[in-house]
Amino acid sequence: MSDIEQLLRESLHSAPTPTPKLSDPVTTIERRTLRARALVAGAAAVIAIGVAAGIIVPLSALGHSRASGVVVSPAQSPTPRPSPTSAADEQLIWMGANWVATAPTGLPWMVYVDSSGPNGGTRLAQLVTNKMPRYRVRVQTPADMPVPGRNIVWVVGFVDGSGAHSRVSAVTTSGRLVATQAYPGKLLTYSTVVGDDLYMIDGGNAAGARIDRLRLVNGRITMTSVAAPMAETVWSTKNGEVWAQTTSKLVEITDSGSGIALGTSVSWRGDIVGTVTDESAPDALWAWDGSRLVQLSPALLTQGVSVAEGARLALPGRAGAAVSSPDGGVFVSIPDGARTGVYYYPRDQFGAGQPRPSATLDGVQAVMICADPRGGVDVLDNDAIVQEWNPRP
Repeated sequence: MSDIEQLLRESLHSAPTPTPKLSDPVTTIERRTLRARALVAGAAAVIAIGVAAGIIVPLSALGHSRASGVVVSPAQSPTPRPSPTSAADEQLIWMGANWVATAPTGLPWMVYVDSSGPNGGTRLAQLVTNKMPRYRVRVQTPADMPVPGRNIVWVVGFVDGSGAHSRVSAVTTSGRLVATQAYPGKLLTYSTVVGDDLYMIDGGNAAGARIDRLRLVNGRITMTSVAAPMAETVWSTKNGEVWAQTTSKLVEITDSGSGIALGTSVSWRGDIVGTVTDESAPDALWAWDGSRLVQLSPALLTQGVSVAEGARLALPGRAGAAVSSPDGGVFVSIPDGARTGVYYYPRDQFGAGQPRPSATLDGVQAVMICADPRGGVDVLDNDAIVQEWNPRP
């Protein structure tokens, strides 16, 4: 083992391992970003040295069985099968990411920490297979989650050991920082985007939580907001509906002309885990009802649960995130338990008594997954590693 590999292994093993819980969205993201920063503080400096010198740092140095480098190409096209996936099925894109998110058009974006030297810092970058990330825009901290729109990539930050205020930055999809704004007294967490409008939870006080909508107007960030007590997460459907989730309800957020307002409120206690994007249900979200993944159309809950639930898929564990596949199937992460991993289910498995995934990433604890326009999904795991997974027939 080389000196670089040994130092990298020691740095990674010294970082604490979190246990994310969807029931506490603020803690989930906070632990994710703190984990990434702990990893980056020790290991990314070594990685940066390796990248700058043109050295591939093997994943074996991380205690993983995947013999890949920091940025590698797949040995062959993955083959779907209901068994553990081999090293050839995974394509490592980056190591040390805080968060990764899909753009409506183009490649996914990530926030990471560049510890290569005095010109490093927290950066927003676009993931490009087998290349260094594109653009690498330096942003002010805190900066945790990219939220890409059509023309603007928003960066939302709320976790900072220095106690800094929450911050939002706006970067064009061509990589130009347009505006940044600090928000004293706010705890900005879950976010979604419609067009280029950013909707966020301000959860600094749960009982007094608010939904904020941010727009970029003439190079300045403007905000309107509405009180949404107990709001925990916020989601948008493919057709542009925005729904805030509380502990027991889904509440639609509507445009009032001069701002935003609360609209229809419906009962729902399950988790929302993604947006249905495959055209089968443009008004639907992926939801976990306690035993199944379902396509849930929130507006139809006024007519009853059976009307609002579309396609249904029994799973071997709690769904953490779901991503639609263009062919009508779905990628699902199960973040804990005996069946931890990422699964791909073809469309013909919906409604089956014992659905069988056609491909799996067994044992991968995915913090989040997002669609990749090249096919498949990008998986951010609990070691801050982003890998591209595209099981093709």
